[in-house]
Amino acid sequence: MTSSKLYKASLVKAIDQKFSENFGLTGFDLMKRAARAVVDEVVARHFTSRRVLVLCGAGNNAGDGLLVATLLADRGWPVEVVLVTDTDKYSAAANKALQACRASQANFVDCPSTIDADVLVIDALLGVGFQPPMRRGYQSVITRVNASEAAVVAVDIPSGLDPDTGLVGEACMRATLTVTFLVDKLGLHQGAGPKVAGEQVLVSLGVPDELLTDFSPEAVNVLSAAPLPKRAASVHKGNFGHLLVVAGNLGYGGACVLATEAALKSGVGLLSVVSREEHRTGLMVRCPEAMFVAADDKASIAGSLEKCDAVLIGPGLGQDGWARNVLRQVLASNRPLVVDADALNLVAEGPAPKAKMIMTPHPKEAARLLGQTKVESNRLQVLEALERRYQAVIVLKGAETLVASETDISINVWANPGMATGGMGDVLGGVIGALLAQGLPRYQAACLGVAHHSRAGLLAVERVGEVALLASDVTAEIGVSLAGISHG
Repeated sequence: MTSSKLYKASLVKAIDQKFSENFGLTGFDLMKRAARAVVDEVVARHFTSRRVLVLCGAGNNAGDGLLVATLLADRGWPVEVVLVTDTDKYSAAANKALQACRASQANFVDCPSTIDADVLVIDALLGVGFQPPMRRGYQSVITRVNASEAAVVAVDIPSGLDPDTGLVGEACMRATLTVTFLVDKLGLHQGAGPKVAGEQVLVSLGVPDELLTDFSPEAVNVLSAAPLPKRAASVHKGNFGHLLVVAGNLGYGGACVLATEAALKSGVGLLSVVSREEHRTGLMVRCPEAMFVAADDKASIAGSLEKCDAVLIGPGLGQDGWARNVLRQVLASNRPLVVDADALNLVAEGPAPKAKMIMTPHPKEAARLLGQTKVESNRLQVLEALERRYQAVIVLKGAETLVASETDISINVWANPGMATGGMGDVLGGVIGALLAQGLPRYQAACLGVAHHSRAGLLAVERVGEVALLASDVTAEIGVSLAGISHG
């Protein structure tokens, strides 16, 4: 179970220090708690390994590993310990752990004879303080373990994984189980984190919730698909907003249909569409609930903008004169906006507009918005750079979509590979636009939209599987998700 908050390495260090100071705990005290937690998880899983290999690096993570070795050896397990680096820079706590381990039945070796399916590896090489580049000695032992069939238990975090971004460098341990301490780390839930961490268990080591209060504002929120409140019997369509969808240039009517259907399924009271005349029949057949307004290259859409509460612009918009004309009017309208797809590419060509926007770029669109040819691998930096430049709520799409406002960041940790297909972004734009039109603040609308789009995708997979999943399958589950209903 993922926590509701995820923490960067700098916060983990600060929490560790405050926990120790407030409760009179030494570094060795925390090491003992961490080691017991790992041993408890190892014993509970009945690993079939005949012997244990504990790999220790240079930091306090090594101290945790040394005490794991001590406790397992005291239980009668055959334990080998490899010190992959010199111990001359060990902290006082790590040195104390080393002395305890040397006094136990654990056997210190320079190099293990074999690493195979009979071995349980305890990865205590590199903790959350790791900074690349990785030394060759670490690379060598990690590569050897990864090439074996040994089960691996990572202490706090798999060695070589960036605790913030989930990126990996020269090498990264692939764990069967990761036992992480104090708080949940952001890097375990994005990038390569979910893949290399295996099963994840969070052990608080006794840190009280009230101690975390001071750090919570800086933590990353995990998105939750909370259901929309039930509606009173006396309401009418005017209570739930009027969304204007501006989409669908010639040849791209499908994007307009997908966004419109998703918005209608998301509870908006009224919905108007501005699109090309050529798409009138197709849209009216699929979405008779929508009101259609045809626009040519020079059309004024001021009347439609005056009537609406929010605008979604971009799905299938194109980048020709028609697209530029409608985008100019939308940006000048002072309406809350969701800016998606080609509307983002057009915005990238000029100075940042001052409109109240939610922007929903995928990585290539994000690169264009930042004036780059390729987006950086550190998605957190990309997210924050976009927010600073455009003063907008940013939805940076990907396997783990990130949402940012000026003060908050949230992450969607429920990846769904079935949603890697065309039209999914159009559906997401429709959901967010509908929530925005219903009066939700921009950041809340974006977060709730991403969460329910994701949950609807998972519900759709239960019906059709990942391979056959279409954007319209997700739309069919949007209402179910927003109501908090499950198929189980």
